[in-house]
Amino acid sequence: MSVLSKIFAILMCFVAFSECRVCPTIDIRNHPHNLRVLRGCTRIEGHLKIVLIERAEAYTDFEHIFPELREIRDYLLLFRVMQLDTLGRMFPNLRSIGGENLFHGFALVVYDMEHLQEVCGEFLEESC
Repeated sequence: MSVLSKIFAILMCFVAFSECRVCPTIDIRNHPHNLRVLRGCTRIEGHLKIVLIERAEAYTDFEHIFPELREIRDYLLLFRVMQLDTLGRMFPNLRSIGGENLFHGFALVVYDMEHLQEVCGEFLEESC
């Protein structure tokens, strides 16, 4: 991505949202409370990994909702995130995943998600 296009994207973010926070790659592991680092991110300039959150006692641990997040530039990887049943509730306004760097050719990777029932969201609206 060129410098000019990054500047344009950031300016568009400020125009579209009163509060805009562009975050770098985020790797969340081991505990649902670590999801707090997503708070306020409107765009992730890199990838988002949410992995190995196996001790969640109930879905209430995943009442974390991140409506601010609209775009993930690289990929979203989910692995062994227990009690998470839908991505659409967690990321209700996510519109775009992928395009820059993919994970082995994929923008969305979901593996060993025992409780996941729905992947749908705005980013997959046409596919669901």
